[in-house]
Amino acid sequence: MKVTDNSALEFNKLLNRLKLAAYISFIIFSGILIAYAVKFGSFTDFWDRFSNLPDDWSAFGSLLSGASSFMGAVGTVGVMVLAIKQFKIQQKQIEAQNERQNKFEKLQQEKWETEDEMIKQQRFIEHQNQFITYINNFESYSKFKVNNKLGLYKKLFPHNNHENIYLISSFNENGSHLLETAKNEIEELYFYAHSYEIDTHVLFGLLIKSLEIFNLKYPAPPISGDIFNIKYENSGINIFRLDCFFEDLKKIFESMAMFSNSNLKIRYKLPEKKCLYNLERFAIENLTDLGFEAKIFTTCNGVKELIALQMEVKKFSNIGLPFEPIEFSNHEYMKKMASHWERIISFINEDEQIPNELQYKLSEFNSARFHNSVAREMYRKRSNRL
Repeated sequence: MKVTDNSALEFNKLLNRLKLAAYISFIIFSGILIAYAVKFGSFTDFWDRFSNLPDDWSAFGSLLSGASSFMGAVGTVGVMVLAIKQFKIQQKQIEAQNERQNKFEKLQQEKWETEDEMIKQQRFIEHQNQFITYINNFESYSKFKVNNKLGLYKKLFPHNNHENIYLISSFNENGSHLLETAKNEIEELYFYAHSYEIDTHVLFGLLIKSLEIFNLKYPAPPISGDIFNIKYENSGINIFRLDCFFEDLKKIFESMAMFSNSNLKIRYKLPEKKCLYNLERFAIENLTDLGFEAKIFTTCNGVKELIALQMEVKKFSNIGLPFEPIEFSNHEYMKKMASHWERIISFINEDEQIPNELQYKLSEFNSARFHNSVAREMYRKRSNRL
């Protein structure tokens, strides 16, 4: 607007100057005619003073031509100046318009870039939130929780950022793929955990390491049989429920594979010469030793004897004895389960024709449980008397 206003003002000034020049030239033209009339004629008897000679009219025509030529020259110059000025004004207006257009296009481009950046950022955040929703669904039916969900998202989608959103998981800079690596490690761990000849220390280390694959932690209160790792944190791996732990690994793997549009699946396979009590054997060999940097949490007495009983039963049964470790502190529950186990063991003994060893292990457990129960009752009565 400023350029347009200034141009209009300058144009008006120029028009006023041209008008003044036109007035001056008209006055000069009129003055010449008046001077001619005064000098060569009289204003009396006006019509009688007109000459009949062509030479006189020719001289008068020359006078008019000279006087009017001056006026024409002034007009021509004025029109040229006016055209040039108008052209310059139009040029300035075009330049100003182009400048405004460029500025507008620049602002519009910046706006589009900002909006595009916001859309990309929103898509990235929404993709992360969808991933967290999948993980929350896993946590709703699992005892494990995922520590640092966004860190796990970064493992699954190492190249995702605000600029690029990939819906399929990819390889990281080291050439490894989280799902493929996890699938291989978990399947090998399952096979290794049930192999007959293994190093139980290696097994324990691999089980703890498997938690790191998906950033798993166990925030719930411990139950009897839970293994505390070397840092004396509850790993959530229960010696009586190893298969449950592998089932949780499979569930979170499937959730992440589904989210990342992967067709990878975990398929557990048992070795031909299998052993289903490796974790119990590890517990008997190490965790009951106070010198080892790990321990088993328990709320009842006779855990060592119970582990030995479970290990013996698993030689004949894939799942061992059916019970709830969370109820171990319940004396009535343990009493009922002891009777139930005795019936199961009798059935196994009849089928396998090995009647002594299982019954002996059960008797050891009942003795340890009863002995400690009696000791606690005697201590309670003594405290009451004092």
